[in-house]
Amino acid sequence: MSHRNEGRAWGRVLKMDHQSTKSGKPETKLTILCTPSFGPTVTVYAKLYKESEIELLKALYAKDPHQTLKFSGGLSQYTMREKLYTAFTFFNVLPEGGAEQRASFILRGRLIGKEYPTAQAMDEHTILRIEIKSGQRKTRFGVYAKSLDAEAVRAEDEIEVKGYINRIEDSYGSHIFTGPICNEVIKAETAPQTTEAGE
Repeated sequence: MSHRNEGRAWGRVLKMDHQSTKSGKPETKLTILCTPSFGPTVTVYAKLYKESEIELLKALYAKDPHQTLKFSGGLSQYTMREKLYTAFTFFNVLPEGGAEQRASFILRGRLIGKEYPTAQAMDEHTILRIEIKSGQRKTRFGVYAKSLDAEAVRAEDEIEVKGYINRIEDSYGSHIFTGPICNEVIKAETAPQTTEAGE
């Protein structure tokens, strides 16, 4: 079974910071605003690689800085001060006129464990720890799934999850949590080989 890491964002660029990697290759740090119909606005952080795509982004932004753009690549996560942060690594950009804004992910890999959130607002969710292998490289992710969905899979299962970066607020509109929340959790052998999340 082939593992999979796909991440996409449809949104408006708020900020660009053009830099270079340690090896001298161009990279652009991005802040992207996504306003989906199914939840509050989310701010997505990402890096865009490939010089041709960066130049295309500059041209698209100069033409209309308020337009919706579609970015494609993969999900990335890092830990800082014992807190897990989610971002994206993108390699392609396209204009997407009337597309609904959102940030989505599809991950397929090995379930290595489950954890339970400490935040009371997320107590109906379970954190799924997924390991994705690409060649000799192994990358681990943590995503939130409804506890009922999480019960259908066990450690060492090959699973596929699809979902969105969601912002959770209380009834007063105060921010509680922003992160990857699954809409679908299925065993990989039953996963259809079809479309992107959100399309």
